[in-house]
Amino acid sequence: MEEEAIKQKTKEQMMIYKKLSKWNFYKLKRGKVENMRYEGMTKREACGMWVSESNAFPVWMIEKVAGEYFDGIRKIATPLFVGDTVFYKGESCEIKEINEENETITIMNDDEEIRVSKNKIEKEEYTFFPSWSTMWEFSNIKEKQAKLVAKCGFDMYKLEEDGTILIGIDGGGCDFFDEYWLPLYDAMNMRWHDEATEKENVA
Repeated sequence: MEEEAIKQKTKEQMMIYKKLSKWNFYKLKRGKVENMRYEGMTKREACGMWVSESNAFPVWMIEKVAGEYFDGIRKIATPLFVGDTVFYKGESCEIKEINEENETITIMNDDEEIRVSKNKIEKEEYTFFPSWSTMWEFSNIKEKQAKLVAKCGFDMYKLEEDGTILIGIDGGGCDFFDEYWLPLYDAMNMRWHDEATEKENVA
């Protein structure tokens, strides 16, 4: 009973976070998120605005909602990188190459390189939740975009009770905008920035 009470209280806290978010305004007043534009704004600035106006939750909050055995949450996707350890047919292997076009990877197994489908392997993970202390909910990121999000380096999760989709970063020690957010902004075909201003900024 005590655990259920904690979970319920945490869910109420999450609702407060959502109500404070500006997303509710944009969803009601501005139409499709991808089509918003801001004159004079660079891509980096626009990306920063997009991220800042998401629903951001501390990981501890999601852990409480997920429950002691994580039965309230499911990991949908996780990124793969060269050098990662994965399991193929029960054996531990190292990723040597990733082919994004045909969704295959090359692994080293008993001194032999084998090309297999991504669906045939399981990544070795030391923790269920991302190492960074925040998880985000975006109104325009859906479960069907799991592969796209993972390619940009994010883990994707789904809360079983209400279907909330969350993404997280299992990393650190780098510029998050260059390594994660800007690639995701481009992959999502976001166009909040001013193209003319961005060209001047790049030139």
